[in-house]
Amino acid sequence: MKNLIVFCLIFLMISGAFGAGPSEKCVPPLPGDINSDCQVNFKDLAILAANWMKKSSVSRPLVIRTDSSTPVSDILIPGQEKALAVFRLEAGNIEDLDLDSITVNVENGEKLQVIYLYWGETLLGSRPGSKLASFFFEDGEVVIPAGGNVKITVKAIPLPVDNYVVKNGTLIRAYLFGSDAARTTGRDSALTVNSGEQIAIGAEMKIYEAWPHFSLNPYFPRELILIPRLNHLLAMLDVSAQGEKDITFGESGQIAINIASVRYHKDGEDNLWWLTDENGTVLCSVFADDNAFRVVFAFKDKKMFVVPSGTTKTLYVWGDTREYNVCGDAIQVWLDDSSNYNCVFGIDGVGVYPEGEIIFRPDIWGCVFYRLL
Repeated sequence: MKNLIVFCLIFLMISGAFGAGPSEKCVPPLPGDINSDCQVNFKDLAILAANWMKKSSVSRPLVIRTDSSTPVSDILIPGQEKALAVFRLEAGNIEDLDLDSITVNVENGEKLQVIYLYWGETLLGSRPGSKLASFFFEDGEVVIPAGGNVKITVKAIPLPVDNYVVKNGTLIRAYLFGSDAARTTGRDSALTVNSGEQIAIGAEMKIYEAWPHFSLNPYFPRELILIPRLNHLLAMLDVSAQGEKDITFGESGQIAINIASVRYHKDGEDNLWWLTDENGTVLCSVFADDNAFRVVFAFKDKKMFVVPSGTTKTLYVWGDTREYNVCGDAIQVWLDDSSNYNCVFGIDGVGVYPEGEIIFRPDIWGCVFYRLL
């Protein structure tokens, strides 16, 4: 009924402007003369309404979504441009839509230096950091094809961390919400089509002036024969300091190591695990029972393990594998991204920052050791 009323209004506008009777000047046909009979009347309205209703039955005029290519939660470093979200604007089957404006909501957006809007590789505009960033476009600048979509990327550069306005761990998230989130105009009908009460949300981002990047040392093999021993090197983990500050693991810092194992005989005694640096210095040690599936290395001394800005250092994971003495026994250690507290670090010896879900994503698997004899 709502669509029919809209078309009645269109028809009245057309008939008022051009009349409803025959015309000798109907080549090309009068605007609104759908069946080309040199008349603008209810026959044309019926055809137009039928076509519109048919198309409307299979799609909404404008849909906004978070695109599957949108980045997952990540770290934002001050001074570096990074994507916050990718939003997909979809036009229904009715007509092409001319994008008039987009208003991006940004949680803690005032802690950003600048917000950018891209269509593919094309920069559509930039705005100073704020909670609301509105972008306006010329006619034909961005057209959403009928039945198609365009992908709009929101990027940003954070302000420097000053521990007053901007602190390490500050959350940033971009989203589209409300009738003004996306405003368009139908290319054929000239009708305004807005996004309405839809919402599309990007992932949570965190501002840090530095953070540790973990990876398996490339020189450590992926598979090895397991030879039971008291001091078995099970993994070499490279830790790189990203950003302008040193990364530190001390005081409340910790690293959790998960254990995947197959063992046919257990003596019921706790087993020793320990962590060393490149110089062989023992950083942490812990006893774990026979059934432990993880060990947590908790650092105790300030700046016990330091990775200077822009450098990479290696951690060595050791364990007692003397119980792995039956053919078919196996062990593998890995870094799990299921909890933020699996990796807790500091910056320049200050702060307690749990970010294991980001830093260890998408799980970092060590070498598999097999007992063959």
